[in-house]
Amino acid sequence: MKAKLVLLSILVVVALAVILPTTAMAKGPGTVGATVFDAKLMPTNAPPVAGELHLVLNPRAIRLRVMLHVWGIRDNMLHTAAITGFTSGQPARLPTPAYDANKDGIISGAEAAVAVGDPLVWLEPIKVKRNGKIVFYATLTNSQLAALSPIDIMLGKCAIVVYGVMQQPTYGLPFYDPTAPLTSGLIKAKKAI
Repeated sequence: MKAKLVLLSILVVVALAVILPTTAMAKGPGTVGATVFDAKLMPTNAPPVAGELHLVLNPRAIRLRVMLHVWGIRDNMLHTAAITGFTSGQPARLPTPAYDANKDGIISGAEAAVAVGDPLVWLEPIKVKRNGKIVFYATLTNSQLAALSPIDIMLGKCAIVVYGVMQQPTYGLPFYDPTAPLTSGLIKAKKAI
């Protein structure tokens, strides 16, 4: 009887050793103890544009997984995106038409920076291929995130901005302004996983 109990105990320990790592991996490799941040993107200079940002911060490896989806954009245009904020720790705000200081009908990059702050982490240029959608994935490393230190506190005070707007001036031909913000959203911590 004693031998059976010892054997049963060994089997339980072995089973737990197999089950526990599998359960942790179900959340995704390297995500246990991570923090999720989200942002809903709102139009800044183009009314039909919207989107969402999903970030997963792994504090152990200091890595940030980025998933950016934007829709309602003109096809075949090149855009950039950036995580923006203030190095002072002041929280970012969304730019509104009130930030259009020169009243030309476009919130420029400089005018928007008063609300969202300066670009702290640039995402690589993104080309819209078809259907007016951007789907962008990246993993940023510790060296790319240096401007967000301390990242777990700073990131929740930042914004995401997608740049690149086709402008139609009152006089003259339309032109593409790669520095004007198309859409932006405030980044908020959602939960720890």
